[in-house]
Amino acid sequence: IPPMTAPPDAMQLDIVFAERPVGDPLIGDKLWQDLDQATSLTGDARDQLQRNGFRVGVSASRPHSALQTLLGLKSDLAYQPKAEKAKFLVGRQVMIRSDGETQIEASPVCAECTLTIADGTKSTARSFSQCRGSFKLVAHRLQDSWAKLDFLPIVLHGADTLRPIASSEGWQFENTQRSEVFHNQQFQLELGVGEMVVISADEKATDSLGHLFFVGKSQLHNAPDFNSESTAVQ
Repeated sequence: IPPMTAPPDAMQLDIVFAERPVGDPLIGDKLWQDLDQATSLTGDARDQLQRNGFRVGVSASRPHSALQTLLGLKSDLAYQPKAEKAKFLVGRQVMIRSDGETQIEASPVCAECTLTIADGTKSTARSFSQCRGSFKLVAHRLQDSWAKLDFLPIVLHGADTLRPIASSEGWQFENTQRSEVFHNQQFQLELGVGEMVVISADEKATDSLGHLFFVGKSQLHNAPDFNSESTAVQ
């Protein structure tokens, strides 16, 4: 059988989760000083993401030292041997055609949480049970070596139930949770081959969407806390 060949508009995405303890300096100011946070997003999109606890940056195809260490590409003697054992990397590769989509699950399930959602000048408290954060990622091929990535934050919550889902073949029933889609947090970025989008949380925004996605909700309803993470999409 001849090997399968990728279609001409196919793109390969590398998705990596780097997990560090809360407060670890490796995911602090040093990391974000080396990332492009100013020009990668429009002013309104950046303000909305920051108000909801997300931090987003873009790394060049040759990452700076802090990101290299975070992704295990470079050893840092200051973290050996104990801290190096505490570093967890989980990754996967996705082959996707232009205008195709995939899901990035950013958090484990949280039993109960109450979030403050910022939308424009207003803030609203929302409560969820059995919830987890996820990004819907749509990739658009622009030209050779360039793509536009569209990120849409979604909170999945409640019990799994058979629900009608639209597909190319019509309506189908799938066993899924309810979806709370945050269109006001949607953002787009353009990347060249080898460049990376880095997404994490503002640890100080403890009742925010970003905190649910990447840190945990131990402050609310005694749900278990988990380690801070950064998501890198290449």
